[in-house]
Amino acid sequence: MNVSMRVNLELQPWLLDLNIEGDRIALWFKHPTKIARKLIKYQPSFYVVPQKTSFPEIEQMLNSHPHVDQIELVQRFHPIQAHESRPVFRVTCDRLSSFQKTWHDIEALDKAELCNVDFPLVQKWMYETGFFPMAQIKYTSNGDTLDALELCDSRETIQYDIPDLTRLKLEVGIKTSSLLASERDPLKWIRLLNGEEIIIERLNEHDMLLELMRTVRTLDPDIIEAENGDNFLFPYLIARASKYGLGDTFTLSRDSFPLQRCLRTMHGSGSYFSYGIIYYRSPRQFYLHGRLHIDTANGTHAFPLQGLPGMIEVARVTLSPLQLVSRITIGQAMTSMQFYKAHQLGILIPQSKTNTAEHFKTGLKMLQSDRGGFIFSPLVGFFENVAETDFSSMYPTIMLNHNISPETVLCSCQDSPLRVPELGYNVCDKRIGLVPQALELILTKRKAYKLLAKQGPEKERYESMEKALKWILVTCFGYTGYRNSRFGRIEAHESVTAWARKILLEAAHIADDFNLEIIHGIVDSLWLKGSTEDTIYKQYCDAVTAATGIEMQHKGIYKWVVFLPTKAFPGVGALTHYYGVFRDGTIKVRGLELRRHDTPLFIKQAQDALLRLLAKANDWQQFQALLPKAYKLLQHYTKRVMEGDVDPAALLLTMRLSRLPEAYQNSSRQALAAWQCKRLGMNPQPGQMVQYLLTNAQAKRPQDRLLLAQLLERTNRSYDRSAYRELLERMFENMLLFMKKSKSTGLFRNRQLV
Repeated sequence: MNVSMRVNLELQPWLLDLNIEGDRIALWFKHPTKIARKLIKYQPSFYVVPQKTSFPEIEQMLNSHPHVDQIELVQRFHPIQAHESRPVFRVTCDRLSSFQKTWHDIEALDKAELCNVDFPLVQKWMYETGFFPMAQIKYTSNGDTLDALELCDSRETIQYDIPDLTRLKLEVGIKTSSLLASERDPLKWIRLLNGEEIIIERLNEHDMLLELMRTVRTLDPDIIEAENGDNFLFPYLIARASKYGLGDTFTLSRDSFPLQRCLRTMHGSGSYFSYGIIYYRSPRQFYLHGRLHIDTANGTHAFPLQGLPGMIEVARVTLSPLQLVSRITIGQAMTSMQFYKAHQLGILIPQSKTNTAEHFKTGLKMLQSDRGGFIFSPLVGFFENVAETDFSSMYPTIMLNHNISPETVLCSCQDSPLRVPELGYNVCDKRIGLVPQALELILTKRKAYKLLAKQGPEKERYESMEKALKWILVTCFGYTGYRNSRFGRIEAHESVTAWARKILLEAAHIADDFNLEIIHGIVDSLWLKGSTEDTIYKQYCDAVTAATGIEMQHKGIYKWVVFLPTKAFPGVGALTHYYGVFRDGTIKVRGLELRRHDTPLFIKQAQDALLRLLAKANDWQQFQALLPKAYKLLQHYTKRVMEGDVDPAALLLTMRLSRLPEAYQNSSRQALAAWQCKRLGMNPQPGQMVQYLLTNAQAKRPQDRLLLAQLLERTNRSYDRSAYRELLERMFENMLLFMKKSKSTGLFRNRQLV
């Protein structure tokens, strides 16, 4: 791939945002000293694929529709498996506002299949033109109307300039006599933070709302950050503004567009599954005009967690506006990339998953194909001088190197010499698949950002960008087998894991050649023992890279590492539960409380202190010698808990609701938290995160066992000291599961701990 070098386009503004305005698209340009809004006319088009009906009849039907402006016969690939293009109609609407009605009317006639219709129109415009958010652009205009538009940027560019985006954090205080604030409760104060603090108070509510609009207009931020803005804060402000007749004028946008009309409502409850976990995002989303609304409460979304540079990078490569990037799933980001690449290749995008049925398999073939990555069960215990190695972006690189894509696996031209190991599936050798072509850019850029994060002066920026792209790569494999993927096929999914198994086994055989012992291995990572020299492991990684075509990296050598067993079967190693210390002092932890989202902050702080203490050890003898000190440190934290010397906010447990309150059939903590939410009028949904304090874990009345975080300031209930002591002790036990357990105390002890 030809990767552009750094470009200097200081005179060109950046495309900050896009929104629909009547029959035109409003483009918001970020200049160094100003924001400009320009309008461009857009007549969207879609494709009609005749089925049984003849072309003349379809053409006559299309011509009869009042909103069809132009019909053109073009060549496109449909379905994606087709090797040759076929004639289809490209239908252009007379205006943007008639697009939805036009294609729905034609679809209702049930005479043909419609493609390229059901995705956001601003993204559709970008797919068709190649423009993307945060790109640098030249333009000429006549007033508000664009005369000419030129792209002066490239998605392939590695080092590019980004504008200095000003940010404003919005918070409100609410007067309420109930346990939980509602939209009926009046405003108490408004706080704005942009480096300085601005408080709006001591005014009547009507004037506070007007002052908020005036202050935002004066400060003119590019980004407004609002915690829970989509689900509560913005609906609350709209409700209060409507009470005083300000509903049609209350605005936070740059063009004075009413906030209540910035609402987009998603279908469904907002709950969705991903890799066996249920997540939640608000079905109500507010997209400002010319200004970016970032909801900081969307902690389950991958991209906002990576920082603004990462979000900008995702917006550029996926052609998704920044406000959308802050809310979409990683799967949607990957899908958008595929849609753009499909448009470039002339592949039509169906409205639903391509009807590619799974090939018939015998029982034996099913056992061979329906497997995941290869695993070497970890040896349980304490190990010294263990090296960690792993493949860089293994699954997406397999898809790129071996041309794995829904249309290439089991391609109709079965004479291809390319075959999937173990399974024997043929893979097309006459064309490169859609998925590999979409992934190539992400793989290339991520590799470059990892290098820049190590060598360049802007470490944090490039780390943010690299991590954001990593999330897209994480989902690319799963989407090949996802039931609702537009371009999915289960055999493509199986092919990737088959290659992964072969590659890891090759790495294991090469380890034998280097006289290295495998302590643990999982899918794309190996932990090896047998040498104390970094040079040997680097040579090993180079040999594996040369043999497999996928880069293997030497992460470093641990002074010591502990692989923990499963609780149910102490002799069996847990795949992702370990901790250790590299020679440079870096501590790595997986699977312990420190890495879990549900662990209270105080427990995490205690475990972090214990790990830093144990990290001073250089070997097993020193580790054992430090255990009495570790136990005393644990007692220090336990004493604080038992004396009531811990802020309850640091003891909050976080839990994800898995169902609606009435669907729970027991009195689990999850169920109790869900019911407390409902009684407070919070309308809890599956996937939502809730926080609670243990108040009396063994209480006979279930409702006395815990208290929602929202109620802490309004009640005098204290925390359950015994329950939190037990959590601390359990945390310490989990760290030492590889040692002998004392039946009498339940703690891991030996004579050195007494």
